[in-house]
Amino acid sequence: QTGLVTDDAKIEPFVGGQYSFGWPEEEDGIDGPENVIEWETDKNLAFGWYGGRNSIITFEIKPQTDTSSIIEFSHSGLDFSLPDVLSYQLGWSEFLFEIKFLLESGMASKGWIKSVKRDRNS
Repeated sequence: QTGLVTDDAKIEPFVGGQYSFGWPEEEDGIDGPENVIEWETDKNLAFGWYGGRNSIITFEIKPQTDTSSIIEFSHSGLDFSLPDVLSYQLGWSEFLFEIKFLLESGMASKGWIKSVKRDRNS
């Protein structure tokens, strides 16, 4: 496993297709992504999120120039309990960092949260 996504991750690029990070919790319907709700190649992606939250993850790509784009991210329909909000903040911060690192370097990240924890324990 590298960062948040496992080697078993899967994306079926069509509405109704499977979207998976390859987490064991997904198989049990406890936590993680579920089916693709919206898919428009090079424009947007939306998928549901397990855990009884009825929440939706959306990524929208907005071209800025010939060589740059902005990715807008949202996670709507959340339960706003403090533990959930903190958990999502950390998880999505790491995920978005990994996307940025991959796009800029062409290499997969090892996950910044794991690196910070490892550095503090050194």
